[in-house]
This record gives sequence, C-alpha cells and structure tokens, in this order.
Amino acid sequence: MESSGGRVDKSALYYAYVNEMRDSGYHPKGRSNFNQALRQAFPDLQEERLRSHGRDLLIWRGIVLKEGAKTWSPSIH
Repeated sequence: MESSGGRVDKSALYYAYVNEMRDSGYHPKGRSNFNQALRQAFPDLQEERLRSHGRDLLIWRGIVLKEGAKTWSPSIH
C-alpha cells in the first residue's frame, strides 16, 4: 500500500508479492520486472540503502506492506 512516510524492505515486499501470486494461482514476475512495474505503478517511490546491525538493507520508501502479508521466502517447487 502506498504510504508517504512508510518504508519496506525490498526483499520482504517482493516475497509478499510472490506468495500472493502463488496463493492466487498466478506465476509471479521476476524480481527486476517486479521492480520496474512497481516504479511505474508508484512513481514517487524511492530506493534507499540503510545500514542496520552491520549489514546493508535495501528498502523502498513511500510504500508499506498490508497487514498479514506473507514475507518469507517461498520454497522452489
């Protein structure tokens, strides 16, 4: 969901999308195509790199996950 002050980990958002597509019976786009579509749908999004606990986090600023989104990495079948 769009949110002017929100931010979300890029991987968490992508995995929430993949899980949602698979749960709905659709084949998800690859990560780069997903990011391109996301930028088109939400032109005000900004990519950022944050340093947290000794590692870099890549985030999107301007969007948040909906409550209850499944953000774990899906298994490969």
